[in-house]
Amino acid sequence: MKPFILLDPGHGGVINGNYQTPGKRSPLWSDGSQLFEGEFNRAITQGISQALTLCGIENKIIVPELEDISLQTRVRRANHLVTQYPDHQC
Repeated sequence: MKPFILLDPGHGGVINGNYQTPGKRSPLWSDGSQLFEGEFNRAITQGISQALTLCGIENKIIVPELEDISLQTRVRRANHLVTQYPDHQC
C-alpha cells in the first residue's frame, strides 16, 4: 500500500485582518506583534505538504480554507478522504 498523509492545520487563519479562532494566540510581544496559532499552523502544514509532494508521497490538507472549521467537520472530511483512496494506507 502506498502512504497517504492527511494534514489538518486545526484552527482558522486570518481573513481581512481578523483572526478566525477565539483565543489560540500568543500574548502581545513588546513590538506589538502577536502569533496566531492557526496562521502559524497553516504555514507549517503548507511546508509539510510541499515536502511530502517533493518526496512523491500523496497528501491532502483537509482544511484548505481560512475559516475556523469544527473538529466534527474535520473528522468527517478525513474519514471521507480515507474512502476515496482505498489503495493507500492512511
